[in-house]
Amino acid sequence: MKNQILFSAMVVLIATLGIAAPANAQTITGEIKRGRLLKRAKKGEPDNYPFAVYSFKCGGNGPEVQQTCRNNWDIIFGNGIISDALDVTMVTDDRSRIKDLGSHTWADKIRIPSLAAYEEPEREPSIAAIEGHLYLVHTRNTRYNYYALFRVDKLVSGESIDISWKLIPPPNSQPVIATPGSVTDVKRGGLQARSRKAGVDNYEFATYSFTFGGNGPEIKQSCRNKWDILFGNGVMPDMVDVSMVSGDRSRIKDLGRHTWDEKFVVPSLSAYEEPERDPGAQAIEGHIYLVHTRDRDTDSYALFRVETLVPEQSIEITWKLISRP
Repeated sequence: MKNQILFSAMVVLIATLGIAAPANAQTITGEIKRGRLLKRAKKGEPDNYPFAVYSFKCGGNGPEVQQTCRNNWDIIFGNGIISDALDVTMVTDDRSRIKDLGSHTWADKIRIPSLAAYEEPEREPSIAAIEGHLYLVHTRNTRYNYYALFRVDKLVSGESIDISWKLIPPPNSQPVIATPGSVTDVKRGGLQARSRKAGVDNYEFATYSFTFGGNGPEIKQSCRNKWDILFGNGVMPDMVDVSMVSGDRSRIKDLGRHTWDEKFVVPSLSAYEEPERDPGAQAIEGHIYLVHTRDRDTDSYALFRVETLVPEQSIEITWKLISRP
């Protein structure tokens, strides 16, 4: 597989803080294939290992592919400590990497970052499988050195994932992050999960205003109860919502796992044309999110990172206002 590049080179969208995308941006091309991985069985159960793993090189999983790939797989599902874990470290000489690129469809114009293998064999941390997210995998060991993209099209938590995928050439993109004057220093804050226990509503502590730099009763007066994000108020646990007023056209997008000193891409995120409820995004520790707040009075952008997540209780965030991507 490392000797065959099955797909044409990608021209990718560069969208940095306040810098426009190039005119030659294109969508990813090439044939998309599909597969399914089952969660790795627990101890004491029949071992379903050949169905919990997947080989992009050999194009599948199961006993027949296991013979073809000589048990040298690219990813494994549900074998980590975290729920619905994805792992790429499976052999002793593994230097492989995986990166969550955030929520995307195959039709999106996206930037594929570089993802260098470890210099020495090392265990790559598990990451969570999230429905709708696209992942970059760099498989690297003594025998192999190649790249693939896969998307989690369907997640049945604790049971299985359906993926679509394709092999790609080594990414040669060089993401750039700008620091224009409109970008403020990184600030910090905390949000509690929305609660109405004993008739007490903690709404002003479950919300946050980037424009006014905080939450709580004093900020509530300053922002006139118009907030940018709300934590723990959705049907799903640990959701971050941006739709809170009747005229809301706001959007939120999970950009994947990043640190502030990392070079990463900030895509455009247009507001809805008419008031509409955004689905929101799940809070994931270590992920950065783009928020476009848009209503009758406000049109602003911010980035925030979930530094600490206590499930169904609170999140600690770092954040900054940015110019329009």
